[in-house]
Amino acid sequence: MIPTKDELRRQLRGRRRARTPEQREAAAHAIAASLPTLPPLGRRCTVGMYLSVRAELPSEPLLAALAEHTLAAPAVAPGGHMVFRTLDAPVAPGLLGIPDATGREVVPDVVIVPGLGWDAAGHRLGTGGGYYDRYLAGFAGAVVGVGPEVEVVPWVPTEAHDRGVGWLVTDARILEVQRPIRVGAAAWIRDGRVFVAQRRPGVARGGCWELPGGKIEAGESDAEGLVRELREELGVAVVADQPFAHSIHAYPEVTVHLVGMRVAGVGEPVLREHVACEWLGPDELHRVQWAPADVPLLGPLRALLAARSSS
Repeated sequence: MIPTKDELRRQLRGRRRARTPEQREAAAHAIAASLPTLPPLGRRCTVGMYLSVRAELPSEPLLAALAEHTLAAPAVAPGGHMVFRTLDAPVAPGLLGIPDATGREVVPDVVIVPGLGWDAAGHRLGTGGGYYDRYLAGFAGAVVGVGPEVEVVPWVPTEAHDRGVGWLVTDARILEVQRPIRVGAAAWIRDGRVFVAQRRPGVARGGCWELPGGKIEAGESDAEGLVRELREELGVAVVADQPFAHSIHAYPEVTVHLVGMRVAGVGEPVLREHVACEWLGPDELHRVQWAPADVPLLGPLRALLAARSSS
């Protein structure tokens, strides 16, 4: 139910192929208009910029928008590691048909990276070669991700070597990445229906409905934190299973990494933090107004409910 990196790459490559050249060009121009407004690009500096190939976001409008800066592009050096070279000399054919810059080698102040997909925490899904991850591992400057909004997904799986971005610019928004807080969300299913609760007025997202849960504290596992939160919020004892979905959502005041987990418990909930509750079936999830971070969990949750109903 939770996609692996390879599965997500296949999905996003299909999504990219489905976009027309005109759509890619329009997205590039919208992103190019936003780039000069970023604080890291508010002064003249050296900018490392990719050179697009195939169905990538076209780089030409971005290069034009950054013309006042010293521009550099990647080149693969002997040994397979990546460097940046200035674009004041012709480019040359490089590895896998990707053009290599041939100017003088520089260390950029800002690096603008492409990707197949992104999440709101700045996690990047690349094509799998690892060139940018290896370069960024020792890079101290600002890192900006660019891509169309359709390539932003609820959650990108990460590994220790993956390097995210500090800014994400799409054709719909500019996002300064915040470190997300980790929050558990319970899928408590009984007789084919899931327990949902409404947030009280006066709190963030007041009136919205959610899968109950709360912040995972330092030193807790996801399961331990969710069990504790349900005991405190609802007065019930549950056992938490493996996650069934993840979602990362950037609210104005905080970025939330929501971990959806199946739980099993007995007893009736007592509302201590919420004002209303319901048990909803798979075809009833649309009846309530969900907190935005919960929305990406609804597809996997619906599949989970359907599987439980048929078993």
